[in-house]
Amino acid sequence: RNPLSEDHVALRTSLIPGLVAALARNVRAGAERIALFEIGNVFVAGSGEQKRVLGMVMNGQAGSAKGWRGEKNRAFDFFDIKGVVEALESAAEDGRQLQRHGGDIAVFTWKRVERREFALAAEISRGETRIGVCGQLAAAEARELGANRAVLVAEIDLAQLARMRSKVAKFAGLERYPAIRRDVAMFVAPDVAHEQILRVIASENEPLLERVELFDLFSEKEDGTNAAARKSLAYSLTYREKNRTLTHEEVNAAHARIRERLRNEIGAQLRE
Repeated sequence: RNPLSEDHVALRTSLIPGLVAALARNVRAGAERIALFEIGNVFVAGSGEQKRVLGMVMNGQAGSAKGWRGEKNRAFDFFDIKGVVEALESAAEDGRQLQRHGGDIAVFTWKRVERREFALAAEISRGETRIGVCGQLAAAEARELGANRAVLVAEIDLAQLARMRSKVAKFAGLERYPAIRRDVAMFVAPDVAHEQILRVIASENEPLLERVELFDLFSEKEDGTNAAARKSLAYSLTYREKNRTLTHEEVNAAHARIRERLRNEIGAQLRE
């Protein structure tokens, strides 16, 4: 065993270099679809403290089957790994918080940053707290790894993510009345953020809306460029009344109000 290598691992400040090295080995082995993650401790530069983080790397083919997107053999892009991070956010948040607190829901914010090794990078925050980083490696960096498609990476501070959950576990009994679910799918401009959409959905504090979940996300490219022309998002909305069974007419009315707000406030082009 190599003590120098062991020291290098022990003093690492990020999981991303190790994950990128693993990705390069997979690329050389001929893997067409790579999605790796690691959970481990890293040192905080300048403080000597450790923190536990989640690192992720993605490259290659996102899927082989032609789905409702109309794309076959689509490659992973920035919005795929961003969607994974947002799914972590959704899991960390209390689902009911969206309904009860409306526009005050705590969500991730994404701030674009310039980094030499990245073609596109964003710092992820919640309020004043930095949660992590997400990005696409520069083309030159990807070529050095032998990758001819985008290499996406992310690193999330798990301690900060855990603090988003309620500190006290509370028992919740089984719901007596059934929920009704409706989906809403839309095209929006590439600069419209997930958190903006959540706030519009919850802005009127719909009393029947219990939960909102993002279940699909992709971006369309402008012809001949790598720029996103627009992006598509699809959400599942859960409606429930605690004291009686909802009627479909009530749910349809609430859902129609939400769809209208999405059109008017963020210019969403809704898909049927």
